[in-house]
Amino acid sequence: MRLSSTAFDEGGMLPPRFTCDGDGASPPLEWKDVPDGTQTFALICEDPDAPSGMFTHWPLFNLSAGSRELPEGIPKDAVLSIGARQGTNSFGNVGYGGACPPSGESIVISLSSTRWMPTLASNQVQEKSSYSTPCEITFWRRLN
Repeated sequence: MRLSSTAFDEGGMLPPRFTCDGDGASPPLEWKDVPDGTQTFALICEDPDAPSGMFTHWPLFNLSAGSRELPEGIPKDAVLSIGARQGTNSFGNVGYGGACPPSGESIVISLSSTRWMPTLASNQVQEKSSYSTPCEITFWRRLN
């Protein structure tokens, strides 16, 4: 699989509207080359360099196998109208939490395909070991 965004280039700077300095909106994402047999997708956005250890900005799971994109500004609801579920981020809120790392630190978004339908509670989605190997990881760096 390949994960990308129309809002920034892989390895590039994260526009302020997706950070805590802006609206904190979730970025638009697209993926392609999905493995055969995929039943759902799980997405996680994390800051591996956070001073307190791994910081989760966005746990999202149960995305349908037919989905190939997420628009900008996903509502911060536990259950979305498309049937996907969002877990609690490290800020203690449901959904995407705008990235706030110091300049130069990276944020990682990974998308995994699953060959089974997860039945996790929203606070358990951060347990990545239960998912398949993620697709290509996209790195973001925050603008000053």
